Amino acid sequence: MTDETDISTANTMRERSGESRIKLWLLLRANRLLVSSILTSAVFVAFIIAVAVLDPPFSRQIESGDMTETIFSTMITVIVTGTTLVVTIGQLVLSQGNSPLGDQRERMASSMDVRDFTEELIGSPSPPIHPNSSGRSSESRHNGRRLFESLLTRMITRASEKRSMNSLKALLGTPT
Repeated sequence: MTDETDISTANTMRERSGESRIKLWLLLRANRLLVSSILTSAVFVAFIIAVAVLDPPFSRQIESGDMTETIFSTMITVIVTGTTLVVTIGQLVLSQGNSPLGDQRERMASSMDVRDFTEELIGSPSPPIHPNSSGRSSESRHNGRRLFESLLTRMITRASEKRSMNSLKALLGTPT
């Protein structure tokens, strides 16, 4: 009995996601301006119908002074609450980037571990990190592609030699 596990993926987005064709079309391929226009129009029409059907009529409720004050104070409350939420979420996102120095050091150490693992796996030093990737020469891009192909070939070779999912997970450094 062989311990071979099929790790192939589905060929289409529909097979991989398990969602309906209409949902995938709506979320990925539909004209977003058209979809948002249709949704906005539907909400507007629903609001107009609700106002026409309400008893007592909405216009009589608005004419009373108490209703106008209530709506105005509610709008002010919503604006203040919405602004507070937006600022809070923005600060939370920014605080993740400005984490303590120890966290930054751990992330840098993890990055260096990956580079060292890559060097060990392919048997040659990994290329230096270029902050401006658009300024690289064609030779540098060619070397990077060759390095990637070499890494991929070695990973496939090692995985096929061991012929088990556990060894592939161990090679990639994931827990079994």
